[in-house]
Amino acid sequence: MGMSRLSVIAMLVAASLTLVGCADDTVQLDSAMPDAAGEPASVQEQSLSERLTTLDRAIREEVGIARADSFDQCQLLAVGKRACGGPEFYMVYSTVSSDAAKLQALANEYTELRVQQIAQTGEMSTCEMLPKPGVMLEGGICKVVQSVDR
Repeated sequence: MGMSRLSVIAMLVAASLTLVGCADDTVQLDSAMPDAAGEPASVQEQSLSERLTTLDRAIREEVGIARADSFDQCQLLAVGKRACGGPEFYMVYSTVSSDAAKLQALANEYTELRVQQIAQTGEMSTCEMLPKPGVMLEGGICKVVQSVDR
């Protein structure tokens, strides 16, 4: 009877280990499962980051050096989204050297992708809001003036 008890215990241990091994495989498979877009989540997240980087570069290239002849040609662009709300950053541009409609479209697309990224990654933040900066024209170039209102 002692031997058959050991056999039963050994079989239960083996079965338990097999089930644990299967559970681990399931977790690994789930993490590699495609999402609604048909891509593994890690690949989609990477391409989302790459698209954000590409859009950021396109925005900065379109802004270039914000040369202007008068202050009214200097404009402020809110870009992106923080996890708790508000823009990720501000950029100053010139309506003389940049296409305002193109910039706004790029900023809107960037912001939409950031909202997706925040939702997918569960990104958290300190919820510190960026104060909206001021704009000035100095030496024919539009510049940001940090707000002193805090």
